Amino acid sequence: MNTGARHPRSAAREHVRIYLGYAPGAGTACALLSEARRRAEHRADVVVASADTHGRPHTEGLLAGLEVIAPAKVLYRGALAEEMDLGAVLARGPAVALVDDFAHRNAPGSRHHGRWQDVGDLLAAGIEVISTVSAGHLDSLADVVAKITGAAPRRTVPDPVVRAAPEVELVDGGTWGMNLLPVIEDAERVLLVDAIDVGATSGTEVQIPRERLPRYLATKISPHQVDLSDVLALAELRGTLPEHTTAIGLQPARVALSNELSDIVRVRLDDLVAGVVRQLESWGHLCTPKGALASCVSTGFTGGPSPHGPRPDGRGYDADGCGCACTK
Repeated sequence: MNTGARHPRSAAREHVRIYLGYAPGAGTACALLSEARRRAEHRADVVVASADTHGRPHTEGLLAGLEVIAPAKVLYRGALAEEMDLGAVLARGPAVALVDDFAHRNAPGSRHHGRWQDVGDLLAAGIEVISTVSAGHLDSLADVVAKITGAAPRRTVPDPVVRAAPEVELVDGGTWGMNLLPVIEDAERVLLVDAIDVGATSGTEVQIPRERLPRYLATKISPHQVDLSDVLALAELRGTLPEHTTAIGLQPARVALSNELSDIVRVRLDDLVAGVVRQLESWGHLCTPKGALASCVSTGFTGGPSPHGPRPDGRGYDADGCGCACTK
């Protein structure tokens, strides 16, 4: 029975665990909820303070049977935003609280600006916290993310706060590879981009078509591909592996966990991106560089008023009346 008593403050800072995802969708929420279920099965006093399932049935299923603290409603820009109810979690005083998205930025009017500050209050109250964060939301990587995506991340968390956690576990997409099965099965085309070790010269661009993928992945050479071979094999067995599936990447100098890019591979990254763009365009996708306007195939039109009048989506038309990437 929970008495609502606080846990000893002296142990608070020693009990925070963070699942660090290499990218959104890596499976941190599943890791978070799976650990909660394991602890609950051992009669630990666990509550879900916040968890975003993104509407995924498998992730929502992991919530079943867990105690969930209802979110607080905060009025923001004329609408009610849902935020973790910090006061309710503190009042409940559980032994363990699950707090998804460590870097989340709270709506104005909340007690703190960032969720990581909310976590600080929970820890100070003696509550053990298990949380998640994407590597792209670390302050030190904000500039890198901006260069790659063309936009700075909307929320970040100070690196020292994450480093101070006694337990930080990397969650790779391969670790939760089976969660990719419905994504792969629902796709019309699948393009895998990764280090590809085929014994070629370091930096060589490698492309593996669909028919060769299962045989290559069966070797499980890359740590990122540990479960991917099983996912593809199962999709193929079920007859749901998309016909247009291919892998493209660069031959690494060395493949190992926590291994940084070699200089040879680093200078070939632009060539890899170009190769990915070529593959996407061969599938009929129009790839327009950030900040650039693609010209019409037929007319070369790249901006200004559309020769056929404006379209509702703000794009122009080519000479045959087909849409192009031109903006008004």
